This record gives sequence, C-alpha cells and structure tokens, in this order.
Amino acid sequence: CSARFQPLLKGVEFEFILAQCPKIEVKRSCELANLMSIAPELLGYIAAFCTTCAFIPQVVQTLKTKNTEAISFGMYSLFVIGVSFWLAYGVILKDLPLIVANLITLCLASTVLLVKIKNTL
Repeated sequence: CSARFQPLLKGVEFEFILAQCPKIEVKRSCELANLMSIAPELLGYIAAFCTTCAFIPQVVQTLKTKNTEAISFGMYSLFVIGVSFWLAYGVILKDLPLIVANLITLCLASTVLLVKIKNTL
C-alpha cells in the first residue's frame, strides 16, 4: 500500500473489517483502502448532481410559463442566500463538488427568483 493509505489501514473500522474477514489478502486490503478514500468524493458528486438537477424542471417551467404566483419569494430569497454561502464555503475548502453544485444551483435558483421579482414589480 502507498503511504497515503496507511492511516486508513490502522483505523478501527478497517481492523473490524479484517476481524470479520480474516482471509483478506494484503493486496485486496489496499484496494479496499483505495475505494474507501474515493467513496466520499464520489458520494459528493452524486449528491451534487441530484440536488442540482432537481431545480431544472422548476426553471424550465418558470421560463416557459412565466408564472411564479405559487413560488414563495421568501423561500427562494433565503435559498439563494444560503446557496451563496455554501458556494463560498466550498471555495474556502477548495471542494470541487461543493463549488460546482452550488454554482450551478445558484444560477438556476437565481433565475427563478429573478423571474419572480420581475413578475412582482
């Protein structure tokens, strides 16, 4: 195993896995450590994809119909502010899944909010 995964190999969770499966080879143990190090980032990308894509139908409908009567101004305002902070947080952490997801979500949610503001004025 590379030195990068040594802390994982010495962790309590990994020792538990080895205790449950004593026939795991060293090579296989390193593969498991590699998978465990990749899994959190992969989960981040999957979550980012799902939550960001969830806004697409609302944006399409809003742009198509221009009807924002049932959309809460307060909710979208707070949401856009919150997503802006999540984006800043991602930039500070240099976390690509956070940055990409929140940048796209900010654009989508801001589009709906701007149409809502235009319709309200």
